[in-house]
Formats: sequence, C-alpha cells, structure tokens
Amino acid sequence: MKQNFSFCSVHAPTYPYQDDENSHRIFQYLQNICSILPIKNIIIHPDHVVDRNIFKKYDLPFSIENMDERKKSGQGVEDLSKIFEKAPNIKFTLDLQHAFVNDPTMQLAKDLHAAFGDRLVEYHIS
Repeated sequence: MKQNFSFCSVHAPTYPYQDDENSHRIFQYLQNICSILPIKNIIIHPDHVVDRNIFKKYDLPFSIENMDERKKSGQGVEDLSKIFEKAPNIKFTLDLQHAFVNDPTMQLAKDLHAAFGDRLVEYHIS
C-alpha cells in the first residue's frame, strides 16, 4: 500500500486532547502509523483540543479543519486565527462542505483560503 499513494492523511480520533495519558497514547499510535505509511496530514477538529501544548511534544504533521454549523466554534477566520496564534506550527485543512453549509455563497471558503492559504495542506470535498 505504501507505494500506491504519494499523499495520505488521517483523521485523528475524537478525544479531548491534553497532556494526559490517553492523548499521549493516541499520539504515539499516530507516530507509529506515520513511520509505516506516508502520512502527510493528521486532521484534528479544533473543538477537541483542550491543551494545545501537547502538539509541541510531537513532531507530527497536524492540521486543524474548519467546522460545520453543528459546532460552536471553528467555522470562521476569527475563531481559527485564535487557534493558529497559539499553535503556529499547525497546518490547515479546508473542508469545502463545512464552509458551504456555513455560507452557501462560498465567500467563507474564499476568506478561509485567503487567511490561511500559507498553512493549507489539504482540501476536503464531499
């Protein structure tokens, strides 16, 4: 399988990530996966992050994904800017379906791309 794909990404499990035993166990598991497969992006939902400092302890290709209307935060430029200010090494996954359900004109998608294009590692299209 390794040779069949030049780009692989995974969604991290849903968990309130912080400096605890379970978070470390999950991140160690993700490290193992990255040593076997060419994982270029590990996607995390911003509302699942309790303590961003945990990301500093692991050299993994994390990105934050914009959220849909069901979430309380993480949809727009302002919300995501706060996250990226505190976690400057984390990249960005732009979920176009999430942007569309928040703004059917797709101006939000354009705004997110303009604001975070330098961090963009992946588009989700569904």
